[in-house]
Amino acid sequence: LGGKNEDDCYSVRWSAEDKLVANGTPSTGITIGNDGSSAKFTYNVINAPFKLTYPYTEGSLCSEDRPTVVFTAEQNYVEGTFGVGYAPMCGYNTSFGTTVLKHLAGVLHISLTGSTTLSKIEVVAADGVALAGEFDVDCQTGNITPIEGKTLNKVTYVANQELSEVAKSFFVVV
Repeated sequence: LGGKNEDDCYSVRWSAEDKLVANGTPSTGITIGNDGSSAKFTYNVINAPFKLTYPYTEGSLCSEDRPTVVFTAEQNYVEGTFGVGYAPMCGYNTSFGTTVLKHLAGVLHISLTGSTTLSKIEVVAADGVALAGEFDVDCQTGNITPIEGKTLNKVTYVANQELSEVAKSFFVVV
C-alpha cells in the first residue's frame, strides 16, 4: 500500500513479484512506473480481446475461456500493507493499451494495541458464504462466482506480532 490519497483511501502499489494473467497466460515480466502506482506487463503472444486477472495462481482453473481469481485463505502479516497476490483484480480490453483493473476484494484495516502477542485473526462468514478460494470472474463486469468445492468461508491472517501501547495495523483482504 502507498499513502492515503485525497479521498483518505490507500493506493495500491505494484511489486516486482506481481504477475498479471491475460487470456489464461501469465505475464513474463513487469516494468513498474509512477512510484509503483502503474505497471506494464509483458507477454509472449496473446490476442485481443484481453481478459485480465490478478493474481497469477499456479494450479488455478484459469484458462483463455475461463478467467478465474484466487482469494488467499491464509494471509501473512506484512508491515504496513498486505502480501503480494492477496488483492484480486480483473479487467477487460478490446485492444492493446492501458487497462484499468477493478478491485474485487475489500481490505479490513484493523488497528490494535495491547500487551500480548497476537497470533492470528480469523474472519469467518456464515456457512455457504465464500470468502476465500477460487472464483470464476466476468472480466467485463467484475462479477465473481464461487467455484463449487474450491472455496472456504474463512480467512486466517497469521500475525505473530507483539502488541504495545502504540497501535499496530493489520490489513486483511476479503
